Amino acid sequence: HNQKKKRMIGVAMTPEEYQALQNQPPREVYDPISGRTRLIKGTGEIIERIVSYDQHCNLNQTATRMDGTYFASQIQQRQRLQQQNNNQI
Repeated sequence: HNQKKKRMIGVAMTPEEYQALQNQPPREVYDPISGRTRLIKGTGEIIERIVSYDQHCNLNQTATRMDGTYFASQIQQRQRLQQQNNNQI
């Protein structure tokens, strides 16, 4: 069996555990709220990518659009909850 040991909170890592995390390849994680895909190291550190100016502009436009969509959905959800509360009174 190749089981991972569970980490105890507040216990320091051994140098071997730290090196094992550092040696893991970064993984791509998609954030559905912002629409961004981020590179995450084994330690949880977020790595920034080097991109061209055009790619940077495209990423910013996509992220801004996704942020706006998320914000609008939160406003609509609050309005629905307020309407439900007002109907119950």
